[in-house]
Amino acid sequence: MVKRPATALLMSHAPGSEWNLIAYVYLVFRRAAYGDRIMRMSIKAIVFRGFVVAGLGVVGCGGSDSGGGAGNTDQFIAQLCVEFSDCCRAAGRPSDGMQCRAFYSAFVPKSGYDASAASGCLDEVRASEDKCAAASSDTPSCGKVFATAGTKQPGEACEEEDDCAPAAMGDTTCASDYVDGATIQKCQVRLAGEAGSTPCVGTRNGSTTFSFGAAEGIPATGYICDLKDNLTCDGQSGACQALGAEGDPCTGGIYDCVASAYCDFAANACKTRVALGGACQDDDECVANAYCETASSTCAARAAAGAACAQNAECESDNCTNQKCGPKEDLALTFLCGTN
Repeated sequence: MVKRPATALLMSHAPGSEWNLIAYVYLVFRRAAYGDRIMRMSIKAIVFRGFVVAGLGVVGCGGSDSGGGAGNTDQFIAQLCVEFSDCCRAAGRPSDGMQCRAFYSAFVPKSGYDASAASGCLDEVRASEDKCAAASSDTPSCGKVFATAGTKQPGEACEEEDDCAPAAMGDTTCASDYVDGATIQKCQVRLAGEAGSTPCVGTRNGSTTFSFGAAEGIPATGYICDLKDNLTCDGQSGACQALGAEGDPCTGGIYDCVASAYCDFAANACKTRVALGGACQDDDECVANAYCETASSTCAARAAAGAACAQNAECESDNCTNQKCGPKEDLALTFLCGTN
């Protein structure tokens, strides 16, 4: 039997990746409507969940309006859009909230609204230290704003996320596995993992979770290993394990080493990221917001918008257009703020 890990969309491997806000905006809304869900790599996920629903985050950033209630969905949406206004303004996009309110209203669930949870969600959003880059784990009340009507129990077959009944012990998801050329989907309860927790079914990086197939198929209950706890899901042992420190062995996985290190494939060991001006062979070897400059083979700082460039890696935005660093191509902001 051939098994392949199901990997989540919107991966954010490189330090400072522009996908972080998109993944966050998407996942926090999915958390509000259906719980903290895991995206599956499929054409449907890429087109619908990855982009169309990318703007449906139950979080924003910037100026808050602590007044007013959240007695109904419209009030909830209006206040969330106020929270997002400064992010739009800082990005040079419309900040009147019109696009935000229209977009939320088009996709928000029509039933199951919990005003008390919505009020708690707003409080948590406002309390976040960095609302534009915060993780959905900072807003647990947002996972209770909309109740699900699913009835499927853990281990039962499902087709969509909302087929699965909520579970008091953890988040539920319609998990996927790819076996012998076909996809299998079952409801699964996911719990926060600790070192040694098994079976692990994914690694969480802030707002994004990378899902992995377990050796026994889709377990009814699985553990998510969180990078903020220096844990990763080891695909071979099926358990949460500590990230490798400098000098520890690694195999070249997405998350083998702590953030300050990278996996040296030749040495099969975690090595300290190279500082600006240091010798390098690949962008991944350099510290955050740096790249490996080809001509000198040294780590160089990425350039701000408007600077001259020859390739995307040279720009903070990862966007080099017509030999000039352009703005970040941020789909979340486009959906929530609109364009000028």
